[in-house]
Amino acid sequence: MKKRRIFCPAFKEKVVELSYRYNNVAKLAAIFDLDTSHIYKWRKIATGEYYIPPAIRKLQKQIKQKELENEILKAAFGIPKNDKNRLFEFIQTNKILYSVKLMCRLLGFCENTYYRRFKPRKLSKWELENVHYKELIKEIFEENKMAYGYKRITAELNRRGYGITKNRVDRLMKVLGLRCRRKKKFKVTTNSKHSYRYSPNLVQRWAQAEKLNDIWVSDITYFKVGRSWQYLTIIIDVKNREVIGWSLSHTLYTNHTIIPAWRMALVSRAYQRPKIFHTDRGVQYASDIFRRVLRNCPTLQQSMSAKGASWENAIAESFFKTLKYEINGNQGFRDKAALKIAVTEFVGWYNAVRLHAALGYVAPGAVAA
Repeated sequence: MKKRRIFCPAFKEKVVELSYRYNNVAKLAAIFDLDTSHIYKWRKIATGEYYIPPAIRKLQKQIKQKELENEILKAAFGIPKNDKNRLFEFIQTNKILYSVKLMCRLLGFCENTYYRRFKPRKLSKWELENVHYKELIKEIFEENKMAYGYKRITAELNRRGYGITKNRVDRLMKVLGLRCRRKKKFKVTTNSKHSYRYSPNLVQRWAQAEKLNDIWVSDITYFKVGRSWQYLTIIIDVKNREVIGWSLSHTLYTNHTIIPAWRMALVSRAYQRPKIFHTDRGVQYASDIFRRVLRNCPTLQQSMSAKGASWENAIAESFFKTLKYEINGNQGFRDKAALKIAVTEFVGWYNAVRLHAALGYVAPGAVAA
């Protein structure tokens, strides 16, 4: 039987020092007739890494695991087991500190159940498109004075090259909570009780024109400004629904209403006169002053709606309806300057940007002669 060898501490320290110096444990063990395990063991003792038997190491690991489990259960104390929302919220909050798998096991929930609920799901192509469309719809809605419904927004998106249906736009607008303002009915203010003669009606309710300057229509409406009223006169070319002339006045006299609007229209169309000028039976249009202006255009024919049939001037009436609800005209204005700015901005936007249903959802200014 081999006698057990005993080594003094000084010898062990010297061997450890040489092992690090020469960095060859096997050769050093052969010189001193030692097993390499002795030298590695002495190294661990010298550096504080004491040898722990496997059974003890396993027991320590189990104790550490139990301490961790108790820590998780203590942190989750007070949360009812049937309150899934709070338990899942606890897992989500503490997933950095503890293993999700361990917490799910201790709390009695399947790990897959947790991930199905909290792990971000990859969006489908349809959902990614909807995210992009929502941004575009909101942008178009805000750019156009919150006045566009789903049909006009669909037309604008199609014009930009997006092949989207109106039903999809309608659905996304409901999700976003976007609703255009509803048009309100406005009172007719035409004063047809006068002694001037009337012109015959040469057009129908929705007049059609083959080209620009075939038919112009005109009408007058009112706005509340402070404690008084301002009157807006407009002239529209039927072909492209463009507002080519307008004026604001504090009275309804002919010289303050239709005359300035007529001059603006002539300048806008390079002094080309229409073939037909259609209006209601208002005193401003039937007056001798305005008829003398029209007599300067030998080829022009004046047309008026039938008595009590303001709807026959539907194009102008429709414009006013749109104008008033889109600039909140029914709420009134602080002064004439504020009204003039609002009308100027609206007419510019209406002619150049706003998509018109009767034109196939294009802007009036984009319609060629």
